[in-house]
Amino acid sequence: TYLRSVDLSKNFISKIEEFTFSRNRDNYINTINLKKNKLKIIKNFYFKNLMKLEILRIDENQLSVIEFNSFVDLVRLDVLDLSHNCLVKLHPMLFSNLKVLRDLNLEFNLLNYLDENIFKNLKNLQTLNLNSNRLDIL
Repeated sequence: TYLRSVDLSKNFISKIEEFTFSRNRDNYINTINLKKNKLKIIKNFYFKNLMKLEILRIDENQLSVIEFNSFVDLVRLDVLDLSHNCLVKLHPMLFSNLKVLRDLNLEFNLLNYLDENIFKNLKNLQTLNLNSNRLDIL
């Protein structure tokens, strides 16, 4: 049997070591829950090689930075929750490889600007939540 779901919510995680979730290419994890931790940054290697990941929850952390290629390998990601963080800015290509993403939650951040192309490749997006940010121009 393979590990399919990882729930690390309600801990004090502030850093994720390289290859924590992806020791090898035969990875079957489809859900990772990091809700209510102390993460401030998402590094490019945190979710490397997680080709089968469908649900990623990083809500209620202290995120202020998400590196550009952080989600590049998440080609099956369906749900991404980044709500209740401290995000002010997002790289215009951050979500570009998330072609099957249906649900993106960015509510309760500090976003004041979104690039006009940030959601361009999200062809399957059904729910986008930007509630309670600081957006003033669309």
